[in-house]
Amino acid sequence: EGQGQNSEVTTPPEEINRMNELDLKSATLDGKMTMEGFTEEIGDHLKLGSVFTFRVTVLQASGILPEYADIFCQFNFLHRHDEAFSTEPLKNNGRGTPLGFYHVQNIAVEVTESFVEYIKTKPIVFEVFGHYQQHPLHLQGQDLNSPPQPSRRFFPPPMPLSKPVPATKLNTMSKPSLGQSVSKYDLLVWFEISELEPTGEYIPAVVDHTGGLPCQGTFLLHQGIQRRITVTIIHEKGSELHWKDVRELVVGRIRNKAEVDEAAVDAILSLNIISAKYLKSSHSSNRTFYRFEAVWDSSLHNSLLLNRVTPYGEKIYMTLSAYLEVR
Repeated sequence: EGQGQNSEVTTPPEEINRMNELDLKSATLDGKMTMEGFTEEIGDHLKLGSVFTFRVTVLQASGILPEYADIFCQFNFLHRHDEAFSTEPLKNNGRGTPLGFYHVQNIAVEVTESFVEYIKTKPIVFEVFGHYQQHPLHLQGQDLNSPPQPSRRFFPPPMPLSKPVPATKLNTMSKPSLGQSVSKYDLLVWFEISELEPTGEYIPAVVDHTGGLPCQGTFLLHQGIQRRITVTIIHEKGSELHWKDVRELVVGRIRNKAEVDEAAVDAILSLNIISAKYLKSSHSSNRTFYRFEAVWDSSLHNSLLLNRVTPYGEKIYMTLSAYLEVR
């Protein structure tokens, strides 16, 4: 329900009327809930098994840099990026004026114990996206003979790479075959760590993206809870890459710094693979999704770093290596 961008910074009259009506309905609902004896505690009025409908309204975005065009807002529940809601893209005139989305989204959810716990403790994620457009070279004072250098702030600092954790169940590759490249493919890999909830469900752990850099989030894990690790591999269709089986998933090199001490010796844990399959995607028919899941008991590493609560400001790093068989 997004509106086109106007040259003036005014809320369209029909949007003002609609929002006033929404506020009136909301006030009426609050009054009704109070009369019927509902408490102010979040989620107390929800009945398990019922369908709860709520509304998300996206008004405006301000402070958008002029380098970005086709601005749109996307929002979703944590860990449900595959079910995201989006506004219509708006043009950015670069004048610094707020962009008016005025998008209203009604969402219906079946009430479960996990959902009630979610709305009490977790947020809805809102993200604003746009297409980056580089300035003309003369505005950057660049020499026309040299290509423009992208700003370093758009690239994460390189993280030290760890050598793969050696497999424990596979035959060691012969030295002549090491380093030989038969073919190369571009892969997108998602890693997810889930923890066992009191309801018996495995819920993905929260990932902290405070740094704002891609691929450098921090998993926020609880102590003493059963976990599973899920890996999803995505690549373009049409390639000769066909996954046959996951031979082994191993975890090792537990440490409290990004740099790896290759001389250090620690326990290598081979995880139990409980599922491996291709996924059907309704969002992109041009990509192949292959996902496998394994049980991870961190206590089996016998690592002090994993068997205690991590002090504030400290991070724990580990290396995960997957060995897959292709057809």
